[in-house]
Amino acid sequence: DALSVYSFSEDINEVVPFTSDLKRIDRGIGEIVPGSATALYDTIYLASSTLMKREGRKVMVLITDGGDTYSKIGYQEAMRAATQSEVLLYSIIMVPVEQSAGRDTGGEHALIQLSRDTGGKHYYAKDLSQLDVAFRQISDELRTQYLIGYYPSRRLASSDFRKIDVQLAPTVPNASALQVRHRVGYYTSPLE
Repeated sequence: DALSVYSFSEDINEVVPFTSDLKRIDRGIGEIVPGSATALYDTIYLASSTLMKREGRKVMVLITDGGDTYSKIGYQEAMRAATQSEVLLYSIIMVPVEQSAGRDTGGEHALIQLSRDTGGKHYYAKDLSQLDVAFRQISDELRTQYLIGYYPSRRLASSDFRKIDVQLAPTVPNASALQVRHRVGYYTSPLE
């Protein structure tokens, strides 16, 4: 496995390029300095474009307050890039003050939707201990996933987006205790 670390505020910086060197990753994370803005959608777009070139399973973990205050790229473009790169997006939403009047719940909801639509999941964290719990849960989940592939029966459609729906058969033992998460679809034309 390899990991890349980005910091994002007014600017997006690749702090650590793809590596499996844990010391280099820790050092890079320790050097991140918070900024005053959040270019969330720009970051998703850029990271997704980078991941598109990589082989294997692709996972993006975003740690943010959920708001986007600086992006030039919009929600739809970020979503398309994430979908086309086949990334599972996990978001950890940091909530410094739960009932803050300045809290951007619209941004949180957009991040939650991005996570769901890519087959990922969202978490809330108020402090470092909850951040650790979220990372452990993500790690556990990534070890218990299945990959399903298929070929569509019809190749013609009026849109280049194809919706996917995955359901458990009612005959599956303990079906009510199981949860299916998957990306909501895919695009047939390349990202421009």
